[in-house]
Amino acid sequence: MTLNDSMVSTLTTMNKQHLAVYPERCISVRNRNALCQRCIESCASGALHMTDEGIACDVDKCIGCGTCATACPSEAIDIISPDDKEIVAALKRSIVATKGHPVIACDKAIEAHVHRTHEQHPQEAEEEIQKEIEHKVRSTPCLGRVDESLIVACAAYGSRELRLVKGPCKTCVYAQGEKMCEQVVESARSLLSACRSHMKIVTFDGMTDVSLEVQAQIGAESEAISQTSVLEHDDALDKESVCDDEDSESENADNTHNAYLKKVNSHGTLSHHLPMRRVRLLNYLRHIVKTSEGPHPLPDAPVSSRVFGRVTIDTSLCVGCRMCTVFCPTGALSRVDEDQQWGVSHTPYKCLQCRACEQVCPKDALSVHEDVPLSDILTKKEIHLPMEKPSWQANKPESMFTKYHQVIGSDLQMRMF
Repeated sequence: MTLNDSMVSTLTTMNKQHLAVYPERCISVRNRNALCQRCIESCASGALHMTDEGIACDVDKCIGCGTCATACPSEAIDIISPDDKEIVAALKRSIVATKGHPVIACDKAIEAHVHRTHEQHPQEAEEEIQKEIEHKVRSTPCLGRVDESLIVACAAYGSRELRLVKGPCKTCVYAQGEKMCEQVVESARSLLSACRSHMKIVTFDGMTDVSLEVQAQIGAESEAISQTSVLEHDDALDKESVCDDEDSESENADNTHNAYLKKVNSHGTLSHHLPMRRVRLLNYLRHIVKTSEGPHPLPDAPVSSRVFGRVTIDTSLCVGCRMCTVFCPTGALSRVDEDQQWGVSHTPYKCLQCRACEQVCPKDALSVHEDVPLSDILTKKEIHLPMEKPSWQANKPESMFTKYHQVIGSDLQMRMF
């Protein structure tokens, strides 16, 4: 079994009550030469792993923590229970209940807190303690579930400080999720700093210190975040939200069952899907910038993150084949062939840093960078990358591809390169 086939088989078996899996979005399914294995590397429970036959999934080990979905750049794995909207709704309640200091805690941290509190106050039942903190704390099986859009959402709704509470990660069997959490926090801090947000992100080991510190800070603050102020941010975000038809473009449903057999569309590329997490993240960032203090417009200094990328092309190596546009999962690279211009159009806002373009380029002419000017992200800027037009003509009458079409017909399905 090839790596491509094993990936399709594995992703298909992962469909569970809390997970939605779309093999046709997977970078490694779209291009069998791609090197992306981020879901395996980040899996907190070891459910995803490599074997001699390729990638495998032990469904019984999967805890539905969502760490693999956070790691997946193309949203091939998505969490549907609870989905991001449910978590954001819970975070808004936490923002109000904690006076602008929302808390996200892993299940093990909450279990330890409930057990410890019950030992100290035996008269209180564990169920009552659990219920008491539910409106203040958003629980998750592992903090690896939290991505940049959820963190930035807290800032967009006026939070002063987001508190991430870990359990005993060093001894936890899901310790891999801690590494993903650290990467996301670093990425979110970079984005928030560039947008002039003052929200802090603080990580705690256990719930005890969180409770004491929250109470101390609440007493020292004169202004509390109310339900009304959260609703005002809601109204503003609804008016400012940008999600046009291009943003919501997705795959053809008829390719789902044969994910490794894909049709090239009329634009000469595989179908595109822009993750909705990315759209929401952009809306939150724009809202933060609009409500921030300081001179406008924002400086064009580059911001480094885990989620946005920038492509450059070495024209001395590029042969103008534009194979990079065929496999780009979001359309961050698209073809330009009009008004005597030849090349590609690049939109950094759509770039996932999946590096499929780097890996498919036959001349190693492309490079993907983490640093992107903030204004390029917020304005969804398109950058023209010129190329020298090839002297050869694609699909000439005597080409093998054209002859196959003549024999088989126009509905020819192409195997991944």
